[in-house]
Amino acid sequence: LFEYLCLALPPSQVPGFRREALTILSRRDMRILEFGLWASREFVSIAFDSPDGDPGKDEDRVHLADTTAAIIDLAHGMGGSMEFCHGAGLKLAPWMAAERRAGLEVLRTIKQALDPRGIMNPGKLGL
Repeated sequence: LFEYLCLALPPSQVPGFRREALTILSRRDMRILEFGLWASREFVSIAFDSPDGDPGKDEDRVHLADTTAAIIDLAHGMGGSMEFCHGAGLKLAPWMAAERRAGLEVLRTIKQALDPRGIMNPGKLGL
């Protein structure tokens, strides 16, 4: 079981985020595979896995998803943003309200105007 996230953080928060993220991963028996900065000091990637996890077991997939949620919530709590380069898609749609706040309603209004039948990328971006 493996997770890869690209986050954006205020540069001053990156060291604290790294420290807290590593603590979260350690407490959840996850293994850090990568912690990197990309192109600019505020773009962070973090990869981790559950070395003993079994993708066929629901509880192992839930454990990975809960850990992913904790990392994203940590980034949001530090003024950061999720997925600076890949987008939210379906996987991260549940965090769009926290990510965009009132702006999500604006996006929904635009989406409804452009796609009244809801056939363009249904469910993506939490729309």
